Amino acid sequence: MNAKGRITASLLHHIAWLYRYKGDGEQERRFLQYALDEYTRTFESEGGELNNARLMYLLGELNRRLKHYQPAVKWFTRVINDKRITDAGMIRACREQWAVAREDMLADRVELQEEVQGM
Repeated sequence: MNAKGRITASLLHHIAWLYRYKGDGEQERRFLQYALDEYTRTFESEGGELNNARLMYLLGELNRRLKHYQPAVKWFTRVINDKRITDAGMIRACREQWAVAREDMLADRVELQEEVQGM
């Protein structure tokens, strides 16, 4: 398939949603991981494009949903701290999801790293 990475990742992400609606958590996580892998490849290949705030948010959120908390926090923090990103909505969403990730970490008794504790 010669589709752009974002399209392929989006389709995988939508398949994960279908499994969520169906109540099949195992398949949902499987397709979330596929989507995460494809979004990551897309970010690495399209890194110079301007509208990466939304892509970085998705990388953070998919990592959080898959309980990969440290990478999730790093992606959210990148959006929050990147001075080139001026999309206030994306910055606010990343701050909110950063807080959710921290709560998830506490609930799952995952040790908070220094950068997570300080924010």
